[in-house]
Amino acid sequence: MDGDEAAALRVLRQAQFRLLRIKADPGSASAVRLRDLATGEELRVLDEDLGPELVGLALVGRLAPLGDGRHLFVSGVTPLDDAGLAVAAGFVRPGGRGPLPQRCAEAVYL
Repeated sequence: MDGDEAAALRVLRQAQFRLLRIKADPGSASAVRLRDLATGEELRVLDEDLGPELVGLALVGRLAPLGDGRHLFVSGVTPLDDAGLAVAAGFVRPGGRGPLPQRCAEAVYL
């Protein structure tokens, strides 16, 4: 395994399933700001498909930190309507630790 592969595996090991809302377009063509609805944390995410027209949309997906303050989706991103958001929010653990990944994903995706 070369250095790039090892670095990629380190990033993937840190990925977390998150419940998010698109905050705003920071003026970058490739990054958006998201708010983690469980922790309140604001995250910069590299994704060219999340444009300013989607501000306010809730979604779930697995994010991995890149080590420079930015994150990257490492799974499919699922948009949530109000009913889906209510279901996902029911899986957020106490103390702002994020949703229970398997149970939340199962409920949202079915």
